[in-house]
Amino acid sequence: MAQRLSLAQERQAWSDFIATGEVEPRKRNKFNARKVTVNGRTYSSGAESKRAIELQWLLSINEIFNLSYQVRYEVIPEQKGESAAYYVADFVYTDKAGSVIVEDSKGAKTKDYILKRKLMLLRYGIRICETQPAKAQRRRRTN
Repeated sequence: MAQRLSLAQERQAWSDFIATGEVEPRKRNKFNARKVTVNGRTYSSGAESKRAIELQWLLSINEIFNLSYQVRYEVIPEQKGESAAYYVADFVYTDKAGSVIVEDSKGAKTKDYILKRKLMLLRYGIRICETQPAKAQRRRRTN
């Protein structure tokens, strides 16, 4: 027996079908992150897109320079029978002091990410600046 969709899921399925003509639902991200497009550029999550907007603003007022997106670093070189391993930084920019900042928007720190972060420090001497989405504040009940 087919599982019943919630009203929101049903609406989304119809919207997807009308937009793409595809009947199959899209595969969900394991961390529930949704791709977001801002100013013609697609980001992996809402938190990453918000940080991109902040960095674009800092770039426009000359607080940072040379902003780049999705910069790829080789953390383990290619070896016999094995391909190279890469770390892809969300943002790379230069601050006013002239330091190059490698930044990553992180909601969840996976084991793969932690290993690549350590390899970046070992291979390039680069410490990754991690930005996390603002946590929702809990409201206190007053009786």
